[in-house]
Amino acid sequence: GIFFTDLELARRLPVFAAFSLHGPCAAVAGAVMGSTQVRYLYDQLFIKEKGVTAQTPWHQDGGYWRVTGPRICSVFVPLDSVE
Repeated sequence: GIFFTDLELARRLPVFAAFSLHGPCAAVAGAVMGSTQVRYLYDQLFIKEKGVTAQTPWHQDGGYWRVTGPRICSVFVPLDSVE
């Protein structure tokens, strides 16, 4: 199996842009953070096929972002079932 990642698909693919800007993620993030305003930073795609033995190490996404503040969150949306 393959393990592949890509960034900022919403800039290139209209279906990703539509989901990123008009899907339910902003409402979920706002509810979790207790905020009425949510700003979109970027999207990232991970493809990890069944059988790939490489593990993703534990990490915090915030260390990769050039933003700070008390109300920052990441939303994970699986496109296939996650086991």
